[in-house]
Amino acid sequence: SSSVASGLDRPPRYSTDTPSPLYTIPPANAPLDDPVKRGLMDEATAENIFDMVLIRLNPFINLFDPELHTASYVRKKCPFLYTTLLMAGSKFFKPQVYPEIRQLAEQHAVRVFAELRKSVEIVQAFMCLTYWKEPTDDGVRSS
Repeated sequence: SSSVASGLDRPPRYSTDTPSPLYTIPPANAPLDDPVKRGLMDEATAENIFDMVLIRLNPFINLFDPELHTASYVRKKCPFLYTTLLMAGSKFFKPQVYPEIRQLAEQHAVRVFAELRKSVEIVQAFMCLTYWKEPTDDGVRSS
C-alpha cells in the first residue's frame, strides 16, 4: 500500500548524526575499563563499595556468595559484573560517581551483547542492571 511505502521514505525519529555515549564503545579488540582502571575510584574505595554491596544489597537478591564473590575474584573473572556491582554500590554509597559508572556498565552490556558472550557472571550483571536501574529507565534508548 502507498501508506507503507511512504513510511519507508521518512527519516528515523532519532538522530544518527551523533551517537549516544552508551553506544559509543571502543573497538572489539580494545578492552573496556572497570571503574578503578578508568580512574573513577581507587582500589580501596572500590573494595569498600563492593563489600557494602555484598553486605547491604545482596541480602535482598541472594545472587552472590560472599565466600566466592570477592572483589578481586569478580574483577578478574568478569569486569562487566565487577563494574555493575560497583555501579549498584555507588548509587547508594558514593552517588557522585554513579552516573559515570552506570554509563560504563551500560557500555559493557552493549559490548557483551554484541559479542554474543555468555557466562553465569554476565547473566548476574544483567540481573543487577535490572534490579538497580533508575525508576524512570524503561530500557528504551531513542537518543
